[in-house]
Amino acid sequence: MKHVIKVIWCSYIVFCCLLNLQIFANYGFVNLELCKIRPVALEGESLKSQDDEMPAIFVETGNKKINKNVNRVKTYLNKLPSYLLQDCKAIHFVGHDQLIKTYMVGEKEGDVSNKDKEEIIGYALERNMHAHVQYQSNLDKSALVHELWHIYDFNHGNSDSKEFQELYLHGGDSITEYGKTSPGEFFAEAGWWYTVYPEKLKESNMDVYSYFKNIDNKEECL
Repeated sequence: MKHVIKVIWCSYIVFCCLLNLQIFANYGFVNLELCKIRPVALEGESLKSQDDEMPAIFVETGNKKINKNVNRVKTYLNKLPSYLLQDCKAIHFVGHDQLIKTYMVGEKEGDVSNKDKEEIIGYALERNMHAHVQYQSNLDKSALVHELWHIYDFNHGNSDSKEFQELYLHGGDSITEYGKTSPGEFFAEAGWWYTVYPEKLKESNMDVYSYFKNIDNKEECL
């Protein structure tokens, strides 16, 4: 009997809440559209489904136009080598201000100059294998592929290997200015070129191109 009364009472409370919500909506205090289940690709939502063989994708740009068109990101990712995605757990596309905010409370807190803040367009975290990238319409030129190669490196340790250290020592300045800063950045920059501009990498440093070609061949055989 007590159980029946409890069920009736709970149903009455739910009914009252729904009634009040409708009344508030009628007077303009509540927008019922915001209470509906939103479609995929809105701000802060994951685009990952149970069948996806790719990282979860989050869009946190604050730009609704970008957020609604983000499915093109999935098309782009599907063109990348699958091994470049398998270690990455999530990709966050953010605006520049949000990128700086999350970067400062992450692994680099207290070690970022104002100049560095302006130049940051992405970063990857080894502790959770997440990539945070400032969204750009031209994904080839964004930091996305660069950060994915960082995550690959986190898991495989390529930039710490003797072979790659030698490549950096004798050709660290052969690709980009940023690639000169460390073996890790040289690896990520070279990986970006290998993926997006392979002929350019081949012309700039054939040894580094061959190194990434070997990674490619090895991964395809797995």
